[in-house]
Amino acid sequence: MKFLVACLALAAAATAAYSPRGDPTIMLFGNAIDNLIRNALEYVRKQLKEHEPLKVPDIPQQVIDDPDTNVHLTADLTDVYVSKASDFLVDNIENNIISMWAKFGVTLPSMHLEGKYTVNGTFVGKDVKGQGTFSADVTGLKVNGFIQMAIVDHSIQIKDMTGDYDIDNFKFHEEGLTVEGMTKDQLQDLFEHSLLQFFKTNKALVVDRCVRQVKIEGNEIMKGKTLQEVIQWLKNFVHQ
Repeated sequence: MKFLVACLALAAAATAAYSPRGDPTIMLFGNAIDNLIRNALEYVRKQLKEHEPLKVPDIPQQVIDDPDTNVHLTADLTDVYVSKASDFLVDNIENNIISMWAKFGVTLPSMHLEGKYTVNGTFVGKDVKGQGTFSADVTGLKVNGFIQMAIVDHSIQIKDMTGDYDIDNFKFHEEGLTVEGMTKDQLQDLFEHSLLQFFKTNKALVVDRCVRQVKIEGNEIMKGKTLQEVIQWLKNFVHQ
């Protein structure tokens, strides 16, 4: 939810008004929305600090079916918590009120995740199954996003959303996973050397999974709300 607040703030910025170019009103309103975005992000920071570790909203079952890499996996993640992420940096915020889009960039120097998992399927032809706990430490994560908005039945909706990221390092540890023909030490070696490369070479897949969920939940929150109602909702959320 806290991440969605930031996305909705950007959405509000993208659809803030429709006025002729050069109108000073649009500049003043744009500045106000920019401040609102930053306030929303600071609210996220506050939540991360005050409720550490912060529980992540339920994640739908993930299915990876990629014939090119011979990976076919089904995974469920539950009771996922995030910590050590409150020192994120806002690199840039840009919005085009006329064209109804917004861009943003955020850097997370570090982030810790832990939770429970269930997975089964095949990985490069080897049977995979497991159920247990996991933890992950991410360092140097840079995220850039683009949101294209539209008005649907008088409501603001996310029409399209894309993203990109860079990551410096990814450390992963699990309990309860078995992969056909691999020892525990071999598994750990696989995680140490292959997961980071996976995230670097499969950005489209990772971003698609994240964007899909943000669009679903974000549009549900904004459904039936006018522009003014969304902005007021954001203001109340930020200052409560």
